Amino acid sequence: AISAVTNSPASLLGKTIGQLKVERKADLCIVDTVAEVVLQEADLASKGSNNPWLNQSLTGKVVCTINAGHIVYNA
Repeated sequence: AISAVTNSPASLLGKTIGQLKVERKADLCIVDTVAEVVLQEADLASKGSNNPWLNQSLTGKVVCTINAGHIVYNA
C-alpha cells in the first residue's frame, strides 16, 4: 500500500525517489502517532485563520522532516 504513494508514482515518471536505500538521499517524515496537540492560530503557516481544527485536540504530530538527506524541520 505504501508503494502506491511512494516509489510507484516515481517509477512512472522515471525517477528513483520514494525509497529508503543505502547511498540514497532520504526524504521522509517522522510522526509521533500518539502525541496529543491542540492546534493554535500561531501554529499555522498560512496567514488565514479560517481553520475548522483551531483549538481542537488532535492526535499525531510531525517531529522531524528530512528532505534530500537533510533535516529541514525538527520539533
